Amino acid sequence: MDEVNTHGCEKAISPSLLQKSFDRVWSDLETDASKIEEPSTTPLKPRKVESMVEEILEIVRSLQGNRQTDPIISKAIQDAIAGLRPVAMPSFNQWVAEGGTIKPPS
Repeated sequence: MDEVNTHGCEKAISPSLLQKSFDRVWSDLETDASKIEEPSTTPLKPRKVESMVEEILEIVRSLQGNRQTDPIISKAIQDAIAGLRPVAMPSFNQWVAEGGTIKPPS
């Protein structure tokens, strides 16, 4: 705190005023921070493939419409597609046996 006060400002304030200001602000910060709720720890439900395919199709259709009117977006899409890597996929039978859902990587 003292370093910022002496080197980070054009005119430093007195150490006692700095400490009083810090204590007041810190108290307010602690009060506000204590009001923040913990994030939910409820795990996300696995999504059905059909739902994900529908979402992807909507996005692609939207991007296709933009691509026809915006060459910058078109180039960005081409670059993104070029950077995609093949992903190992389970066999269809394995996928069905596992419930037909996509699970996050372990």
